[in-house]
Amino acid sequence: MRIPANFGIHRACAALVLLATAGCAAVPVDEFNAYRNAVTSAKSAADGVLATFAVNAGYLEKVSAAAEADESASVLLVVPRDEPVPETIELTLEQHLEVRTLVLTSIVELNDALTYLAEGKSAEQLSASLGNFGSALSSLASASGNAVPGLGAFVELGQTLFAAAEKARARQEFVNLVQGQAKAVIDAAVTVLEADVASYHHGARAAAILRMDAINDQVVLDQVNAMGLLALSLDGSSGTAKQKNIANVLVDNAKAALIEMNHQVHAIRVRAPSATAIAAENQDVELPFFDDENDKKILEGSQPVTELALGQLQQFAVAIETERDKVRQIRATYDAEKSAILAYAQLLRGIRASLNALSEASKRPVDPVVLAKELSVLAIVVRGKLDAVRAAVDN
Repeated sequence: MRIPANFGIHRACAALVLLATAGCAAVPVDEFNAYRNAVTSAKSAADGVLATFAVNAGYLEKVSAAAEADESASVLLVVPRDEPVPETIELTLEQHLEVRTLVLTSIVELNDALTYLAEGKSAEQLSASLGNFGSALSSLASASGNAVPGLGAFVELGQTLFAAAEKARARQEFVNLVQGQAKAVIDAAVTVLEADVASYHHGARAAAILRMDAINDQVVLDQVNAMGLLALSLDGSSGTAKQKNIANVLVDNAKAALIEMNHQVHAIRVRAPSATAIAAENQDVELPFFDDENDKKILEGSQPVTELALGQLQQFAVAIETERDKVRQIRATYDAEKSAILAYAQLLRGIRASLNALSEASKRPVDPVVLAKELSVLAIVVRGKLDAVRAAVDN
């Protein structure tokens, strides 16, 4: 899909000016500026969500590439059972981000055009705004857009709107045009972005599960097996009661950390795990220990229970707890990402509502202060959630 270079901008501007210059006394310029800034702020918040998606998508690409290189490796990406499987689209990560950024940019440019129209701005300002919107559409048409569901419809609707504006002659004719077509253009643009929400959540979950699994598997190889072998080598008849108690505490702490690690990944994988499912997940969490309550010797090795042996047990226990903390961090990051994605979906709904209201300003007066406040609050919420993501990562 290619858009004509001139895109009907000059003649469309003439039609826009007819509407923009009629009945424009006492236009609240400052209020409209605040609203325009709120839309820009909303785009910035949305860009932050895209950046978060890029981190997870990049990690998944790296893991997939490693699995393809190693024929013995297997990577299972678990799709949430209560969400649709994201449609497979043959786009690189860079192309995906480029397309979404251009859609957001086109929304801002369209908003500027509608705002300038409501303000009664000059023909030059309208021309520049429409030119920017047309450029964004042209870029979308050539940015692998045909691979993105709904994108072609958005570009085509945008082109149709301004092609019709080129032919408009009377003020009321263009008013009717905006009222009849702008909403469809806005809805199509926002729909492209809304279609990504489930995929972004899927990516966040898949990345969290794979990161947790990698840590859990490595802990078993590096710490659990070694700690178990050390404990089995101890002579249960040696050592003082205090030393045995310390050994028990260390092993119990390590077991508790392992159980929590398994529970964390299981909770994300199946959402609401049952007690039976959790028990099954933790059935392999076994480490030998002394049964002080029954004064029973569990360990029958030959190595005496010494301070050195206890020190080695402590090192393993601390190492396991350190990895447990990493799993906690991954879970906190995922929870924050999930909240940010939900807030992003609400922000998109707010963007649609505000632009739709502005497109109908000629028949339903709008208060730019109210629109600005509503969008600003939504953008602030998204940024706050993204701050929580960064805090979880840095913790």
